[in-house]
Amino acid sequence: DLAYPEQEFRFRDFEAGLSTATLATHLELYRGYVAQTRELLGALADDSLRREAGGVTRPREAVSRRMSFELNGVKLHEWYFEQLAGRSGLRVPDSSSVAAEGMDVAFGGFDGWRADVEALATTRGIGWVVAAWDASAGQLVNLWADLHHLLLPAGHGIVFVLDLWEHAYWDDFGPKGRGAYSKFILENTDWEVVEARFARARNGA
Repeated sequence: DLAYPEQEFRFRDFEAGLSTATLATHLELYRGYVAQTRELLGALADDSLRREAGGVTRPREAVSRRMSFELNGVKLHEWYFEQLAGRSGLRVPDSSSVAAEGMDVAFGGFDGWRADVEALATTRGIGWVVAAWDASAGQLVNLWADLHHLLLPAGHGIVFVLDLWEHAYWDDFGPKGRGAYSKFILENTDWEVVEARFARARNGA
C-alpha cells in the first residue's frame, strides 16, 4: 500500500447528542476509507494495469472509478470531524467574517443559510449536505449529494459538510431523529474552522 495520511481527531465532550460510542464507530469507518484509498493508490501505480492496446485496461478503469468514492469518503469525513473537533468556542459566524458576508448575500444571513441546510437535510435517502463557494457565480451555495463520488462540482470550494448517512446519527437520535441531529451539528460546529475554509475558497486556495 502507498502511504496516505490518516488524521487524528479529539472531540469535545458533548453533554448530549453524539455519544462517544457513535463517534468512535464513525472514526473506524473513516479509517476504512483511508485503508481503501491506500490500497487503490497502490493498484493505480501497478504498471500492469495501466494500458492495453487501444487504451486503459478494464481493471484500471474499475480502480479509478472506485478511487473517487473512497477518496471523497476520506475528505468528507475529515471536514465533518474537523468541524466537531475544533475548540475555538465560536458557535456562529463572526459578523465581520467572509462567511457571514457570503451568507448575507446568498441567504439573507446566517439564519437563512441554516434554515436552508436544515431543509436540505430532510431530503429522502442517504447522503450529505454540502455548503460550497461557487467561484464562477461568486456566491455560497448549499448542495445535496447522495454518494461521495457524485459531489464536488468543478470550481466549488467546500466550506461545511453534514453527514446524513444513518451511521452518523441513528444510535443517538433514532431513525426519525435526522432533524434533531442536524440541529445538533449546526449548534456544535466550530465556526473558526469553517471560516478558515471559506477564506481559502474565496481566495482560490
